[in-house]
Amino acid sequence: MVIVDFVKQNLIHAQNILGPVINKSIHLVHGDATKLPFPDSSFDLYWSVQTLQHIPNFRKAIDESRRVLRWGGGIH
Repeated sequence: MVIVDFVKQNLIHAQNILGPVINKSIHLVHGDATKLPFPDSSFDLYWSVQTLQHIPNFRKAIDESRRVLRWGGGIH
């Protein structure tokens, strides 16, 4: 699992909560939903929780989510 957040403080908070699983089964990435730092077709699932409505360029964020999804992947 990869967690991407634009706000570094949120990632620090996640690291404090998740502790020993960080960089094992969960990876934290500082990034921007409109320019994700992953190659095309990297993921089977894109899951966003209360995030997309806060992104000024919503269309670009959706396009990026599609770019990083493998064929047949899902957006939730």
